[in-house]
Amino acid sequence: MLTREDKKRYQRAWIAQRRADWFAGKSCVECGSTENLCLHHVSRKNKLSHRIWSWAAERRNAEISKCAVLCEDCHRLHHLRCGDFNTSRGKTPTNTVLDVKTVGQIRYLAVAGFSHRRIAALIGCGRQTVDDVIAGRSWAWLRT
Repeated sequence: MLTREDKKRYQRAWIAQRRADWFAGKSCVECGSTENLCLHHVSRKNKLSHRIWSWAAERRNAEISKCAVLCEDCHRLHHLRCGDFNTSRGKTPTNTVLDVKTVGQIRYLAVAGFSHRRIAALIGCGRQTVDDVIAGRSWAWLRT
């Protein structure tokens, strides 16, 4: 007789396999990566749930049709950009005024493994500003 833990382990493996089968051969629509893919709901208004892999095929496919395939990095960046990020790419302002929230976002992205150059592009500031925040030459008093 199967224990409750055995049933949970089977269900997790079944869902993981179903998810892996669906993502096989797909890539991130932003960067083209095929690693660590996930679904991003294009509109939060139409989202029913993110726990769709155990659903029947018709219901699951209806929910997937509302989504875009992104890698985890691009998905995280998308949600960070939806906040107060300045996403004006190609500009490197030299007079960026940082606030507490932006400094926290810079440090979060650094810990997440993003390069200083990429963080600067996402935030909309110069790379030197990012270097100073991360090294503690500015905003050292703020520990996030």
